[in-house]
Amino acid sequence: MVSKQTRIWTVNGHEVQFDIHKFKQLFKSKAYEAGIGLIKYEEVVANAISVDSSTIHNWRSVLNGPSDPEKVTSLEKFWEIEEGTLLKEVFMNTAEVTALTDRELAALRSFYIAFKSLMDFYYNTEGFNKEKCNYDAAYKMYYSVKGTLEREYIDLKKKLYDALENFVDNELYELLCDAANQDDEEESELIKIEYKGCYEWYVSSFNKIVDPFLLA
Repeated sequence: MVSKQTRIWTVNGHEVQFDIHKFKQLFKSKAYEAGIGLIKYEEVVANAISVDSSTIHNWRSVLNGPSDPEKVTSLEKFWEIEEGTLLKEVFMNTAEVTALTDRELAALRSFYIAFKSLMDFYYNTEGFNKEKCNYDAAYKMYYSVKGTLEREYIDLKKKLYDALENFVDNELYELLCDAANQDDEEESELIKIEYKGCYEWYVSSFNKIVDPFLLA
């Protein structure tokens, strides 16, 4: 598996990958229902699908994802959720990518500056650590990124805009969710430990979206 990324599989004729955002949401919900701490619940899930607890920890920490779709299916069965719930269709067909014009590059550059500012703030505050910043600051910076993207709607290619919008509304929004959950001492410690890996994953995910357009 490529570090900081999740694999792409072909399932029923569609290119899909592990939905880490949905996995993290369901993991917390299922741990709460079971009345088990998050770290302990990693062991429960690991035993259920025959992997090491460190594997589940890495998925939760956004370091990587399952090595094959069968592990995803096993997890869905354990949680008694509909098959395919933890898979998402790859958003963009790179075969349809075309090069950006100067105007489009300028629009993308504007978005990148806002995105990089947020990620640098995330890194420098050790994952929006409540001892180093407040939630309002993280919230405002996230919505600055979202607002910057919306203002570039006219100038960005539709496929690129849609891919970035999906990234901002789902994957990047998880940063805010993590910050909001820091009242949970266990979750707060996890964020402090893993923020470097998360930072690299989000930056890599952004690059994965835009690089095909820059190299076209």
